[in-house]
Amino acid sequence: MTRTSAPSDAACENPRRAALLDAATSVLATSGLRGLTHRAVDRQAGFPEGTCSVSFRTRAALLAGLTTHVGSRVAVQVRALGEQIPSGTDDPLATAPFATALLERWVTQDDGALMVAILELSLESLRTPELAPAVGECRSELVSIVETIVCRTSETGARSDSRLRAETAVASIEGIVLSALAQPAERRGPYIDKTLRMVLLGTASPEDARPTH
Repeated sequence: MTRTSAPSDAACENPRRAALLDAATSVLATSGLRGLTHRAVDRQAGFPEGTCSVSFRTRAALLAGLTTHVGSRVAVQVRALGEQIPSGTDDPLATAPFATALLERWVTQDDGALMVAILELSLESLRTPELAPAVGECRSELVSIVETIVCRTSETGARSDSRLRAETAVASIEGIVLSALAQPAERRGPYIDKTLRMVLLGTASPEDARPTH
């Protein structure tokens, strides 16, 4: 059973914990993993020293909590994106305007802090086995949400390749976001629009990619 219909973990956080994790997102994005300490999070959040260590007693607990926090924020936004897209079009570019708007927001809001944090945590999970389950769970949830969108927007409904297409889409979007963040701020939007359309066309099935008359 997937968690795609369950309330997000972010919605269940108490306000102080959520504020700490928002602060941790900013610290991670600006200072990297080396700069992500309990003390730095307290300073960023404007809380007394020691507040973060009460909620997250170890660094591993902080990283796992942060992974779930940012993953939930992304899942909520992608789920909302899916609700905007028309159903049953089989047009590979039907999602382009909606997805482009979301990705542009991801790479411009707070200078892309949310995406930088996710990418940092994903890489860290390769070096830190204790973090891998949290990252894997968040990624699995995201792929499941995208798979639901793939099935709902297809005229043929559920597809035998829907999971693979969803995994490909998520991996492609990660690459687009990373590349966009490396661009000057004013070029990020046009870059995303161009590359995302190419990805959508490239990952469409032959039937989907056929021009309509």
